[in-house]
Amino acid sequence: INIPLPSVMCTVELVHDMQRLCVKCLFESSEVSIRELHSRENWEISQERGHTALPLLFQNMVLSLLSTVKEVMEPIRYRESLTQDSDINNCIQEMFYSVVISFADCLKDLTDIIESESNEKDSVSISPDKADQANVNTTKEERLVLILGNNML
Repeated sequence: INIPLPSVMCTVELVHDMQRLCVKCLFESSEVSIRELHSRENWEISQERGHTALPLLFQNMVLSLLSTVKEVMEPIRYRESLTQDSDINNCIQEMFYSVVISFADCLKDLTDIIESESNEKDSVSISPDKADQANVNTTKEERLVLILGNNML
């Protein structure tokens, strides 16, 4: 098929714009998911592990995000890779910073939940839907120590 070059270039620009939009949407979606991580905490405490599951969940989400972004940013024919675009690189740095801040917000939300639960009762039980994951009761102080441990990692 013989397609005129202006049409090809227009299509290439459209694909480039779609790549940029996709990267932005990936970061925004990840940021929302990371902010909600606190709801997936299971409070399982063991001798070997003195922190919550959140750092590992966060790490897995970030690795998945970066892998997908790398695939999306692959160069296309007639166009250099998005990684060569300084505006995109700056934007990605800002979006990644927002993702990290989202994790800090997640930990803060978790701390707020603990404080509000401790106002209701002294020792908090794990919810019934998480009972199969762990059979322990943790106090407010134990949970706060775990959250601080997360921040030290």
